[in-house]
Amino acid sequence: MFQLAEVDLTQQCNVPPPAGTPGNAPVTSLAAVAELEGALISQRTKDALAAAKARGKVLGAHPGASPLTAYLREHGNKAALAGKTRVANARAESWRGIIEALVDDGLGNTCAGSCR
Repeated sequence: MFQLAEVDLTQQCNVPPPAGTPGNAPVTSLAAVAELEGALISQRTKDALAAAKARGKVLGAHPGASPLTAYLREHGNKAALAGKTRVANARAESWRGIIEALVDDGLGNTCAGSCR
């Protein structure tokens, strides 16, 4: 039985099993074509990247491309942290009524003493 990479091609492709070396020729030919195509794709990609780099295109990740990085560069880390803290406090404040109702219903001090 002919197998390639632990896959039984005779059952996967619904073809009769190959008989000896001549039966391997189609699979070997397809493998050679696939290897050639992979090499051609790799070369085209390398050529395109080299051409883009020659045109001055910056390749790879762009430092400072994220909005957070731009904000930090402009305002500094303390301002960014203060902004995040304001958002977190506002979100927590919106839950204050629910938390207080749970505490009043006897479900324990879910705020660890900081709700009131």
